[in-house]
Amino acid sequence: MARPKTLCPADLAVMTTAVLLNVRHDFATPADQGEAQRMQWLGEVAGLQESLRHIADKEQQAKRLRAQTDRGEDGVTALG
Repeated sequence: MARPKTLCPADLAVMTTAVLLNVRHDFATPADQGEAQRMQWLGEVAGLQESLRHIADKEQQAKRLRAQTDRGEDGVTALG
């Protein structure tokens, strides 16, 4: 049985960033937010905005991990 490939922190950061970009793109378009606001679904608007903030935070964490890896630092715990 073949051993699964072990990902280095840089590979993980690149994959994480790609996944987050797709999630952010598919998750809530400006039209979705606009419709929620027009319909006065204020809870939905707040939820979309909060989720997008969390996605942006994770993108920043992935960028920091990639930068640490580029400098040769151990950034395994940087994703939190």
